[in-house]
Amino acid sequence: MESKQEKLKRARELFRSKYNCAQSTAAPFAEECGVSEEQMLKVAAAFGGGVAGLKETCGVVTGMTMVVGMTEEKALSTTSEDKAAIKATGQQLIKQFTDQHDTTNCGKLLDYFEKNPIESDDPVYADSPCTKLVEAGVEILYDYLSDK
Repeated sequence: MESKQEKLKRARELFRSKYNCAQSTAAPFAEECGVSEEQMLKVAAAFGGGVAGLKETCGVVTGMTMVVGMTEEKALSTTSEDKAAIKATGQQLIKQFTDQHDTTNCGKLLDYFEKNPIESDDPVYADSPCTKLVEAGVEILYDYLSDK
């Protein structure tokens, strides 16, 4: 697996290139998921902007859970125990995101950034504060996959 810094760099490149938050979070982990980056970008295409642009569940969170499903050996199991284990893993990662950002709701996150702009010398955060969320998701995923 590439380094965390390489994953973060790729996620920022994707987001700056106008890929959505779900795509930019999931695509750096395409290799670990056993698919091409192009395939991952396609799979995550409708999940940006709070799933289909409805500003509900943050695309970073959906991108993270896609990677969990794609990297878990138990993902094709039909047993209740394996299904519960995968859900528990997803919930654990989502809790880490929520602990950092207080919500997984896209609309609330966007409202927060509008009222509390990110102070940084990097103009990408002013233009697209969701870059910070994408970075958080990539870091959470990287740490999870590194510990597997």
